[in-house]
Amino acid sequence: MLTDLHVHTRFSADAAGDPEEFVVGALERGLDVIGFSEHWDFDPGDRSYGFYDYETIRNEMERLRRKYAGEIEVLFGVEMSYVSTRENDIRAALAGKEFDYIIGGVHASDGVYISEPRCRPYMAERSAREVYARFFEETGKAVESGLFDIIAHLDLCKRFGVEFYGPFDADQVSDGLVEKVIHKTVAGGIALEVNASGTWQGPKETYPARQILEMYRDAGGELITVGSDAHAPARAGDVSAAAELAAAVGLPEPVVFRGRKAQL
Repeated sequence: MLTDLHVHTRFSADAAGDPEEFVVGALERGLDVIGFSEHWDFDPGDRSYGFYDYETIRNEMERLRRKYAGEIEVLFGVEMSYVSTRENDIRAALAGKEFDYIIGGVHASDGVYISEPRCRPYMAERSAREVYARFFEETGKAVESGLFDIIAHLDLCKRFGVEFYGPFDADQVSDGLVEKVIHKTVAGGIALEVNASGTWQGPKETYPARQILEMYRDAGGELITVGSDAHAPARAGDVSAAAELAAAVGLPEPVVFRGRKAQL
């Protein structure tokens, strides 16, 4: 089964394209399942703050499910931008909402949006050990929150970090922080996303890299998902690099989520 559980459309502030265009693109790539995971952000410093519209998105997902039934399965997910100081806001917003799955993604740490070009001055003044430690500390809190079914792009800190610190290596992070986050993810029964977008961004490799996927495997991790993190229709379903790496590492086949339950 070919799946992509991580796409963003015009319903995310940083993306473009109607959801139906993504469905058509996914069909052209031969996908069986496409999952929409629009950004929902709670930090006023995020450009997506106040942008998310649950009812409008849910209605569009239902329309697409009906229209494309028998051709491709459409899943209704969400990517919550996790900020530990906003955890109570996130928890309250999710109450009573129905999703097939909830992705947790850390995009900011130490008050800096680590996934955007504006992080460059911050990185230029700090060591890899300091910058990456802050990111993985925040990611550990996201895992511990119990809010999420999937943890996205686990080493996203390297997106611009590679410009300053070279290829990412877990040894650049002090105190075994990466391993600790991996073990918390496994213990919590949370799926680890293999995100293909890094292969066409600066790192030129998936988020997370092979090294971390091997750690996850060795820690007994068995739940993975694959996602393109597409922000435009042309990338919908572009997950082959992620799926192939997961298989090469020896991880089980990717799962999907329906009604927040992991299923093959």
